Amino acid sequence: MIERVVENWLTSANERQYQIPFCQLLASEGETIKYISSHGPLEQGKDVITVGPDKVSRAYQLKAGKIALKNWQDYKGEIDELVEIPVSIASIRSRQTHQPYLVTNGTVADTVLHRIESANKLWKKRNPKSLRLIQGHELVTRFVKAHGSFLPRETKEFSSFLEIIVNSGRGPLDKKRLSEFLESILPISSAGIAPRDVGRASSSAVLLTSYIVQGCDREKNHWAVFEAWIVTASYILGTAAKHGAHEKWWVRSFQLCELAAVRAAESLCQECIASETLFTQGDPFTDGSFYALRVTILAGVLSALSLYHRLRAEEWHGTPFVHEFLIDHSKHIRVWGESAAPYISLAALELEQHGAHSRSERLVCQLMATILALNAAKGRGLPNPYYEPEDAMRLISGMDPINPEIFSGHSYALEALVEFLARRLSKRSLAHFWEKITRLQFTWFRPGNDSEWFRWKAESGSLDHRTPNMPQHWATLLNAAESEPIGIPKFLKDRPPFVVFFCLVFPHRFGVALLRLIEHAIQEAPSSKSVEQVFVAGET
Repeated sequence: MIERVVENWLTSANERQYQIPFCQLLASEGETIKYISSHGPLEQGKDVITVGPDKVSRAYQLKAGKIALKNWQDYKGEIDELVEIPVSIASIRSRQTHQPYLVTNGTVADTVLHRIESANKLWKKRNPKSLRLIQGHELVTRFVKAHGSFLPRETKEFSSFLEIIVNSGRGPLDKKRLSEFLESILPISSAGIAPRDVGRASSSAVLLTSYIVQGCDREKNHWAVFEAWIVTASYILGTAAKHGAHEKWWVRSFQLCELAAVRAAESLCQECIASETLFTQGDPFTDGSFYALRVTILAGVLSALSLYHRLRAEEWHGTPFVHEFLIDHSKHIRVWGESAAPYISLAALELEQHGAHSRSERLVCQLMATILALNAAKGRGLPNPYYEPEDAMRLISGMDPINPEIFSGHSYALEALVEFLARRLSKRSLAHFWEKITRLQFTWFRPGNDSEWFRWKAESGSLDHRTPNMPQHWATLLNAAESEPIGIPKFLKDRPPFVVFFCLVFPHRFGVALLRLIEHAIQEAPSSKSVEQVFVAGET
């Protein structure tokens, strides 16, 4: 059955859609990924560059569908570059002979095979390595083999896998269901797993996620694609943390997930730049109820993407648009629940990078005022961060009448917002809010161990509460706000750029510690530089 799933996915994918899983396939076969093209003008016919176990560099050009004679004639210039131009990246000697591959998820016509045979005779005068072909039927076999034993085994697990594929499309990602599926194939709760098996399971998770997000890709549902890859990346980190596996076994898979998420977020940014509908969608008579939520999500994702590149010291062409978007649309930002806190906090941080300090603090103060107005008074309160935007709106609008949960009397996000304002010496704003702040308890879920951080629903941990001081000594508050973040797993602490994405996708993990980590990383970030989209994985 899995063969049919892989075949259906592969035959309907374009070259961009199967590029990431193809890289995972190569990595699982022992090749070290050195470069993944962003399909720009400087790729010189090379979509992927690797170094094989034999230490020979390999260059791959990916195509989709059947390659007939006309296609071959259209591609000939690129293929000449693939074969004749030496590999030129920092970690590979520029004159080193490379092995060129032409890859398609379809078939190659006999007439093209004859052309390749003739061309190889000419190319051999300049490159002793002949052009090799990889066709769709071979790819299917290799993909299935790469999964090994890490596939849905039980009928229930496989049915869930198929249902996620069928349901992926235009709607929000069902992160809970995806997480449950990943837990069924990744040994995140098992004991005594060898590090090599952690790597194999991670490889399989990347490939399975590729199949799952295809429907979202087809519908250009970039937000769902982004979230799916961050969930998978998080589960890979959680599995590695559980077994203490050295990163050489799993870092390639994690980096491919991160790259896929970045590409999805960048596609979302491009869609926003090209938007002629001012971010409206569907029926204009009903979209008004959701427009502000959509703007809030876009503000958070675009800000996270800009901060991600800034933390990696990379110049990114979309940063000016993000700033323009925030300036023009921050007035439309709306709080649907406490899961909106990381979106608004990242938007505030991004505004600061452009000198809009007062607008940044105003955003945070508005969020704080909303939490205090709803949670510090009698009533139900604001839905906690475990409620996604759609679920929160359903609750607020009365469409979930059987849910009796009460949220007032405490807040998961409030303490992080207090510290945000304290670090900016906003003493007057905090003094204005403090009496209401003391009516609430600061709440935080402490995962039982490092691996539990990365699970959608932790199996162990404790729910901690703290009542704010009344009165509060300013120096004590400021000292706490400026202290080092504590209690964060090393796998997150070492990856601040990934943390900005993690906060959005796992809003129930957002709090004091992660916000401190992000702000410290921004302060310490080196000057930005322009870079190619280069992928360098850990050596095995």
